[in-house]
Amino acid sequence: MDHTFYKNIPDISETEFLEIFLSSAPAALAFFDRNMNYIMASKRWLEDFQLSDVIGKNHYEVHPDLPERWKNVHERALSGETLQSVEDYYDRDSSSPMWLKWEVRPWHHKNGGIGGIVIFAEDITAMKHVEDDLRRSEDLLQKTGRLASVGGWEFNIQTTTLSWTEEVYRIHELSPNEEVSLERAIAFYPEPYDALVQENVENAIKKKEAFSFRAPLITALGNEKWVRSQGQAEEKDGEVVRVYGTFQDITEAYEREKELEHARMEADTLNQMKSQLMANVCHEIRTPLNAVLGLTQLTLDTELSEDQRGYLNDSMKCAGDLMTLLDDIINFSKIEVGTFKIDPSMISLSALLERVLTLTKSKAAEKAVKIQMSLSEDLPEVLMLDEVRVGQILINLINNAIKFSEEKSRVSVSIDKKPDADILLGTVVDTGIGIPVAKQDEIFNSFSQADTSITRQYGGFGLGLSIVKKLVELMEGKISLQSVEGKGTTFTFELPYGQVAIEAHAAQDQEIQTKIPRQKVCESRVLLAEDNVINQKLMKSLLENFGCTVQVVENGKLACDVLCSDSSDPEIDIVLMDCQMPEMGGIEATRVIREFEKQSGRFLPIIALTGDTGASDRERCIEAGMNGFLCKPVDRDSLYETILKFSC
Repeated sequence: MDHTFYKNIPDISETEFLEIFLSSAPAALAFFDRNMNYIMASKRWLEDFQLSDVIGKNHYEVHPDLPERWKNVHERALSGETLQSVEDYYDRDSSSPMWLKWEVRPWHHKNGGIGGIVIFAEDITAMKHVEDDLRRSEDLLQKTGRLASVGGWEFNIQTTTLSWTEEVYRIHELSPNEEVSLERAIAFYPEPYDALVQENVENAIKKKEAFSFRAPLITALGNEKWVRSQGQAEEKDGEVVRVYGTFQDITEAYEREKELEHARMEADTLNQMKSQLMANVCHEIRTPLNAVLGLTQLTLDTELSEDQRGYLNDSMKCAGDLMTLLDDIINFSKIEVGTFKIDPSMISLSALLERVLTLTKSKAAEKAVKIQMSLSEDLPEVLMLDEVRVGQILINLINNAIKFSEEKSRVSVSIDKKPDADILLGTVVDTGIGIPVAKQDEIFNSFSQADTSITRQYGGFGLGLSIVKKLVELMEGKISLQSVEGKGTTFTFELPYGQVAIEAHAAQDQEIQTKIPRQKVCESRVLLAEDNVINQKLMKSLLENFGCTVQVVENGKLACDVLCSDSSDPEIDIVLMDCQMPEMGGIEATRVIREFEKQSGRFLPIIALTGDTGASDRERCIEAGMNGFLCKPVDRDSLYETILKFSC
């Protein structure tokens, strides 16, 4: 030891200086003689090991529980070795372990002999706990990452090094010992996804943009996986220093998504097939039903006995019930497959209520049920709603009320405006059998009625109210009911409507109220394209009764032969075209005729005859070039007005 330093300090010996140094040293130090008796100990040593006066005492007596492994260390140090440990523990009685970093080395006399040992010890218990907590957190992160197939990554801009967590290595099927570069990481992606990954990383670095993408990845073992990666930049002093993010194996989720997409496509295909089937069924049923209703009506116009007229009226009623049921089934089917459309237009509420009353009064008359209707003056006369669907809602609710009402009772219908909102508020009230409380939540379900005995007594399939609810919801409204068993039911529905400009109001009101005079005789020349022989006879008879001259063809091809040749009949004024016919249907025939007319310069009105009643069906007809639309069974008044409008 160099003694020069002590000579420059007056009134202090080397021993005194050493004592001062030990007492104030921030480290735990202790000097021992060859018998392991304390010579000196720092203040920190006494504090860390909870000691007081130890000078002259034997170390093993002070610490009787000292591990044997440390006694062996002391012996080796007394033999001249220097030993150390960066992490060791010491059980202090029943207290928690004390973690230490220590070094033991011999100290020498001036003559070179070993006088004893010096022990340096540092309490690292707190640091050890922090490290353990960090290790547990990292272990938890790794385990949860494996469970969720989520890993983490980091790209250091300054060192251009890429770091992956264990899970990212696992997803790539690489050993965690392998080094990876950004270039190698991008190479795992097939074209064109490799360019996408490159672009995202570059934008994060240059433009500081966060990113998220999913892409296929070919692992180191040649397996394909789908992964999702998210990343963002970290800045320091305005510069991006690293890009980091998450990395997840989404192969199972992606495959499930593809399976669901495939199932959805199959379902869409089945729905389209179902929709087409329903359209065909609709047409095939409506065509003979058209003949039944039309021929019955024609027969009713002849001289009949009272019994005969009664039979025919009953037939008309049954045919009408069948038509209502058919409409319900078709509407329900279209709603279920998603082909049902809402088509708002300017409508007159008063005119709509008149038509609804006309269509429901015959059913009410059968039971002598009186229908009372009221329309609030707070509502505009003309507003934007789907007239057909609002009519269906009202007719279904009124017919339902009539069905379950006693004879000579009353059904009340009121249409009001909801305060402070453009919402139509409709109520239909009956005094019928009512609905039990336990069944009220089910009454709007498809094919559901309050009790099976109701079907036997009152008939029906339980579709009407289901369709009403779906129509209301499609129009962004809502419906509810209140009922007392044995006293009656009140249905309330709300429908948001659009306002109409004043100018449009006046014009539309005039249009709605205008009626074509029935007494007018029409001498139009009509080409009727219809494959059903009975309907040919019916339509020909109806048209001839109006004063028309009728030429009949059996399909669209024959209609084209009549109208699309140099010798085509110029005397035809209007065409009534059935949409579904053999060889060539009406829509295809209309397209052919319209193409021919571009050369001839002559334009004939073509009116569709069809059993398809939806908005999409009308759109197909209009798109093909048709001018009007008559739904089977054809109403005699509608047919007459159509002929007058387009040809007379």
